[in-house]
Amino acid sequence: MIIPVRVPAGAPLHTEGGVRRLQPDHPLFSARCPACDNPLHDQPVTLVYVGAHPDSRKAAGWMTAAAVAVHAACAGITQT
Repeated sequence: MIIPVRVPAGAPLHTEGGVRRLQPDHPLFSARCPACDNPLHDQPVTLVYVGAHPDSRKAAGWMTAAAVAVHAACAGITQT
């Protein structure tokens, strides 16, 4: 479930894994972008960090966290 929220226009955004294109056999290919509600399909996508379980948080180093796949353009990433 996506919950719309109001945020400052300059709110920071953390993406992970770069920009990729999904293949038709990828499980997320027909999923809808949480930002615009259009199918992800073969448009450029990126992963946006949304949080981590409190038990996984660390002061330094790496941790396991959760992300959602969104269109790169919806995340503000422009491709050249």
